[in-house]
Amino acid sequence: MSVPPQPMKPSSGASLAAASAQTTGASTHFRWVICGLLFWVTTANYIDRGVFGNLAPELQKSIGWKQPQYWNMAVAFNVAYAISLLLAGRLMDVLGLRWGFTLACAFWGLAAMSHSLVSTVTGFFVVRILLGLGEGGNFPAAIKTTAEWFPKRERALATGIFNCGSNVGGVLVPYGLPFVLASLGALSVGGHVLGWRVAFLVTGVFDLGWIVAWLLLYRKPQEHPRVSSSELALINSDPPETTVRIPWRRLFPHRQTWAFAVAKLMTDCFW
Repeated sequence: MSVPPQPMKPSSGASLAAASAQTTGASTHFRWVICGLLFWVTTANYIDRGVFGNLAPELQKSIGWKQPQYWNMAVAFNVAYAISLLLAGRLMDVLGLRWGFTLACAFWGLAAMSHSLVSTVTGFFVVRILLGLGEGGNFPAAIKTTAEWFPKRERALATGIFNCGSNVGGVLVPYGLPFVLASLGALSVGGHVLGWRVAFLVTGVFDLGWIVAWLLLYRKPQEHPRVSSSELALINSDPPETTVRIPWRRLFPHRQTWAFAVAKLMTDCFW
């Protein structure tokens, strides 16, 4: 008499867990990993911009600029940053978040590191402008990523988490900079001691590490192998919205447009 084949028992607890996850569609929470990446890149963004301001007294002695020149460099950075904000959102729409965000971070990371290569006032003007042009890509990309990965009821929390990186980055620089200079400032390249230049080079480590992690971990939710069907259903749980392309000129006559613009103009200047 033939005996029907018996089902194989899982060889380990890990195999049992994997089989259970496949059959039950166990929920995942990978969207919070993506949120962690946004927190990381926002922190790196503010570290890159903060090193210059914290080193300004030392740089003023080394380079010899006058105080009005320093303020003009700050203005040049802000103007470049404003221009970047206008263009970065469109860049993310065209290239997509995977490569658009990578390009933005690589651009501002190289601009931050290039501060170590200049030794004149004109040179610092150029690199500050380049940094501003790159750094504006962070928030449009982060907001687009949040909208892509989170339902509306979780977006405020996710935005608050990644936006904390701006404060963390601002705190890390003044506390971490003395340690970096004390431990690495004596290094020399070609017989030249790096000194303050090493601080700008170290920032590239945060940017490069994030780029690698982003390229390894980011995909659209519906294409990601680590997102379960239940998590994907949660991400897409909002009712579908009809999107219509509206020319800018049609927005200007509306009071709501000006109310939002004026409010932003009055508050963003504090940053």
